[in-house]
Amino acid sequence: MLKAICKPAASNFKDWFDCFLKFQGKEIAELIVVTMWMIWKSRNRSLFAGKDGDATQVGEYAKAFLQEYWNIHKRQETRR
Repeated sequence: MLKAICKPAASNFKDWFDCFLKFQGKEIAELIVVTMWMIWKSRNRSLFAGKDGDATQVGEYAKAFLQEYWNIHKRQETRR
């Protein structure tokens, strides 16, 4: 379904991803972006430090990071 919605406007990955994010909720978009960031960090750790991680670890780190981020922002909102 999403492919059909985004296909006419998406001529490259950036356009498709922008479209994808537009049709997702904020939490899903944040999870995807943080997961992509954690994949990139894992790749750099492997490439430059010789430390390999696995996909489960990357996913768990992304979830934990995002949960902490959401908790901090919820606390800040309640203080206002």
